[in-house]
Parts: sequence; structure tokens; C-alpha cells
Amino acid sequence: MVEWNEEVEDALKREVKEEIGVEIEDIQYTGKYYDKNGRHPTKTVICLPHFCKIKSGIPSPISECDEVRWFTSAEIKNMELSYDHKKMLEDAGLI
Repeated sequence: MVEWNEEVEDALKREVKEEIGVEIEDIQYTGKYYDKNGRHPTKTVICLPHFCKIKSGIPSPISECDEVRWFTSAEIKNMELSYDHKKMLEDAGLI
């Protein structure tokens, strides 16, 4: 989530650091997705996915998640993902 008066890239860096403990670089915006599924009961959620690289640190769960794992494209194709996350990955050509 982007905090009030925070730039999107700064929010991305902060959130990744808070969630999995790594610093990122080479951030590239890939598109926007409007919440059509009612993700939040009183607000419209706009997802702004990005590509990035890990600059430093080892991904590990810090908050809001129990584990961090890597998956192949084939594995992801067979997973059930939340909201429109699978469409984001498909549109980016990752699956």
C-alpha cells in the first residue's frame, strides 16, 4: 500500500523491505489493474505491478507471510492465485 504523499517506487521499496527483508533496484512499471472483484469493501484497489531485482538481502518472511518460495512458470500456471494476480503474470509474459 502506498502511504499518503509517498511515491509509488518508494512504497514498493518500503513494502518489499517490510515483507521479505530485501532491498530492490532496477524497478520497472508493468501496467495497472483496477479491482473489479471487490477486494476491499469500501475502496477501489488499483494494482501497479513492477519488475525489480534484489539488490541486497535474502528473502525471508518478516510480516504478513509465513514463508518465501520461488516457483517455476509451470508451477504457477497450475496454482490458484488471489484476485487478478495470475492475469498480471500472464500479461507480463511470465506464465
